[in-house]
Amino acid sequence: MHKAEEILNDLEIEFSTELDKAITNLKDTLSLDQSKLEFNNVKVKYFSKNSALFAILKDLKNIPDINERKKIGEKANKLRVKLTEKLSSSEKAFTLKILESQLKTEKIDPTRPGIKVSTNPHQHLISSTIGRIEDIFTSMGFKVRNSFEVDNEYNNFDALNIAANHPARDNWDTLWLSDGNLMVTHTSSMQNRILAQDNSLIKEIIIGKCFRNEATDARHEHTFHQLEGVYLAKKATMGDMLGVLLEFFEKYFERKLKYKFTPDFFPFVEPGAMLSIECVICDGKGCKVCKFSGYLEVLGCGMIHPKVIANAGKNPKEYSGFAWGIGIERLALLNNDINDIRYFYSNNLRFINQFN
Repeated sequence: MHKAEEILNDLEIEFSTELDKAITNLKDTLSLDQSKLEFNNVKVKYFSKNSALFAILKDLKNIPDINERKKIGEKANKLRVKLTEKLSSSEKAFTLKILESQLKTEKIDPTRPGIKVSTNPHQHLISSTIGRIEDIFTSMGFKVRNSFEVDNEYNNFDALNIAANHPARDNWDTLWLSDGNLMVTHTSSMQNRILAQDNSLIKEIIIGKCFRNEATDARHEHTFHQLEGVYLAKKATMGDMLGVLLEFFEKYFERKLKYKFTPDFFPFVEPGAMLSIECVICDGKGCKVCKFSGYLEVLGCGMIHPKVIANAGKNPKEYSGFAWGIGIERLALLNNDINDIRYFYSNNLRFINQFN
């Protein structure tokens, strides 16, 4: 008798013995998890690719005698079918025993008082901040749009005047997908679609998640939410932009604010600017958050670059507009005096539940 035949004979006996043992061991004193583990171990031992039965079937090609190879192959396949059928019927019996055990140990007391369900569900601080932002801008006549989380290279870079060899791309290193698309680095990726609308007046804000390949610290996260604003008209000015932004911040922080408006550079605006407001933590007196300057840089903004307008199919000689962007987590940090952005994603209920 070939050694493989001996192994097959032993396998049938061993399988039946271990399977029966796994089922009979299921008693009230044995934990359900342990019983399930024992039964699963039997399945893995005799039906996985590392099992002795699979090894015999795989090794048939190495048996030189054709008749012997055929005989062992037939026997191995018959055994595989037999063991599979027995496992299937035993699995049903095992499941039934599990249910019987659960019914004995997990009885429900119908007289026990129920748990009161809150009629005022708690909202995460990021969600409530987004809701507040939307309320303010809709009251100013802006429409709200959600950004894509995955977009193509054109919308994220090229349409925004950031060519493939532009050094600014280094600042937006992101996660690329195998199909050539990428996780968006900024909600500005929606600008081309919005500006291409057949409207002479466009007032929209964009809210969505952004993704960047960078280290995290108390003020930076690789995944965050961003607020983008886009305004396009036959005639728009920097003064219009400043008026919109100041109205938003004063409504959001519920106070009059001093501000600074300084030049800055972004490839998709010309001219570009940085808006700084009076520090809302120390009321402009100077603290660690504002680096004792009394002012906080809150967002980058500027007049939409003529090339960006042209890329959207509009004539930059007829239209002008402005855009801005700010991190939503940054707004929540400032308004609630939180010192670490990573708290938002820590799943720490002690942190989350204190904001209602």
